[in-house]
Amino acid sequence: MKAFRSWILIAILVAATVALAVSQSQAAILLTYDLRVDGGGKTALVDHVGQVVYLQLYAIVTGADASLVNDGLLSGGGSVRSSTGGLLGDILGLSVEPPFNFAGSSVGAAAGTAFDDDGDQDWGSISTSSATGYFLFTPGIAPVYNTTGEYLVGEFSFTVKELDAAGTQLTFIPRVKIGTGSTLHKVYPDMVLTSMTGTDARIATSGVQIMPEPATMALLGLGGLVALIRRRRA
Repeated sequence: MKAFRSWILIAILVAATVALAVSQSQAAILLTYDLRVDGGGKTALVDHVGQVVYLQLYAIVTGADASLVNDGLLSGGGSVRSSTGGLLGDILGLSVEPPFNFAGSSVGAAAGTAFDDDGDQDWGSISTSSATGYFLFTPGIAPVYNTTGEYLVGEFSFTVKELDAAGTQLTFIPRVKIGTGSTLHKVYPDMVLTSMTGTDARIATSGVQIMPEPATMALLGLGGLVALIRRRRA
């Protein structure tokens, strides 16, 4: 009887381990939208209004094996926005990079007040039914492969409108579509097609921080202190 119970316990533990492994596998990141400062890096320092920061968007496909040459990319898209408030600046879509600029791709459009109304320009849309306004990329009907699993899919710019010591975070937001064609984000990890919606847990994003240079931050702090003194005297 004890031996039977032991076998039952072992079976339960094995089943739980398998279920956990499957769950972890299902949640593994397959696609990362990585926004970078042009030339590399995740932080850009700015010191004056009108300064332009150029950005690059990479789509990184990650398969289960160690090989990078068999992780392909077919399509995706979304929007780029800045934090609400803080350092203000206008985002502009510049290009969809070859070979992902095939028919059906789009550089997108200004988002207006879709994300917020803080006085600067975000890029893209929040619509779940229309593709209008979104940044979209595809090479056509066949996936693209390279030796790194990292694909440059687009370029953007950020033009400073108002400096603030808090800085701002620029984030890529994968498009969420409801209905037919909702699985816009298509990748080929280990040469196997995986189609995902924009809210899929297997999609990750990595943004860029825009910050004033240290000397500029000191001046901003000094200006705030002077303004506070003047208000108190008044």
